[in-house]
Amino acid sequence: MPALNISRVMEIQERIVIPKTPIIPGSKKDFSKIELPPFKSAVKHGVKMVMTGQ
Repeated sequence: MPALNISRVMEIQERIVIPKTPIIPGSKKDFSKIELPPFKSAVKHGVKMVMTGQ
């Protein structure tokens, strides 16, 4: 088996990683109070899967 070419791995990884991952401003408190409740409710009511980002 050939040796692992780290520079090639990094080159491939750069193509795979989303270059501009969105960051939603806000505090952990805001997240817990505003963003999280709909997901918690869905899980509580038996949803089998949740898409957290697109």
